Order: sequence, then structure tokens, then C-alpha cells
Amino acid sequence: LQPVMKKDYSEYLDGFNEALRLIDETVESLNRISYGLRPSLLEDLGIIAVIEWHVNEFSIATGILCRTKYDPEAITLNSSISLVIFRIIQESLTNIFKHSKATRVSIRMTLDSISLILVVKDNGIGIDIENIHNPKSFGISGMKERVKSIGGELIINGVKNKGTQILVSIPVNKIE
Repeated sequence: LQPVMKKDYSEYLDGFNEALRLIDETVESLNRISYGLRPSLLEDLGIIAVIEWHVNEFSIATGILCRTKYDPEAITLNSSISLVIFRIIQESLTNIFKHSKATRVSIRMTLDSISLILVVKDNGIGIDIENIHNPKSFGISGMKERVKSIGGELIINGVKNKGTQILVSIPVNKIE
């Protein structure tokens, strides 16, 4: 009997690791650019245009398919609310990329006479309850604080192997 020789895949591992490094650099670069976004740009372009730009850049950089929906199609918010909404979307997408193994994301924002509702949902592995309440989860803690600072509520739900949903609700009287 001849001994079975194992194939050496180390030459492929270097290329794979380089691709992962480039993806990480791209996402970090995207975050740096986005974090530099000023409230005046949100006021000039509007929250929907800025979200669309960011989501498109995220999708290109990560390969994760993103869909957005707004009701009504034109939503105007003051600069502080716009900035919080943008940062929540930004942090949500960063967490989706880093942790969820998702292939699809949907973002829905609705505004009616009672509240502004933002829902960010992915089809990933689903966040577990421990991570939602972990004080070392700085991104989640930051989202909670941002939403609380404008009188809103943040709810995060994860279902194992079905994804995570982030829901932000802000009463209209806090927006005006």
C-alpha cells in the first residue's frame, strides 16, 4: 500500500488571507469616511440620500446584498435625529459584516403621525441574548445611548440561523 499524501494548500491560504485583509481595510476605510460625515451634509443631501450612498458603498465593499425602503419616500428629519439614524445604520452594517455571516440586509424606515421607525434586518446567524446585553459590546451600547439621547427606544432581536433585527422607534414629538 502506498501512503496517502496530503495536498499542500498553504499557497492558497496566503491569497485567502490577503483577500480577507483587503476586505477588512475596505470596510475600515468606508467607516472612516462615513464617520467623518458631518450633520451639515445630512442636512444638505437629506437622510435618505446619505443612507442610500452608505448602503451602496457597504454593499460594494462587502458583497452583502442590501435593500432599502422608505415610507413615505421622502423623509425630512432635523440634523440631530438624522445623525442618530445614520450612525445606527452605520453601526448595524458594521456589526452585520463583522459578526453575522449574512448575505442579505434590509433597511426600512417609516414615518407616520405617531413615530419614526427604523428596522435593520439581516439573514445571518442571529445575535444571542448574551451579546445584546454584554457591556463590552461597545457598538450596541453606543446605539442604545444614541437612541436614548433623543427619547427613542432600541430593540434588538436575534433568532439562531435566521438573523438579527434592530428596531428603533422615535416618537414624532421628539423629532419636531
